Amino acid sequence: KHRTEAPGIEIIRLTYALGCYIGEVYRRCYQAKWGTMGGKSGKLLGLKTPSGLVFSPVEHALERAFDGRRESFNHYSQT
Repeated sequence: KHRTEAPGIEIIRLTYALGCYIGEVYRRCYQAKWGTMGGKSGKLLGLKTPSGLVFSPVEHALERAFDGRRESFNHYSQT
């Protein structure tokens, strides 16, 4: 197979999909709403909870995958 993309692009796509999946599970469990929000890298998918918490599970997943120092997703369910 001939590769036309940088190896990292596949990891980014997988991580993006994982962030979307985690966000959808969170949305269903906590009645959050999807929308767009400003992020460190431009407009991103984000969630807003009934309590007013706004966050981007996609951005969080990307930062967690490439930085590793971000907290786990579990803390969102605590707020």
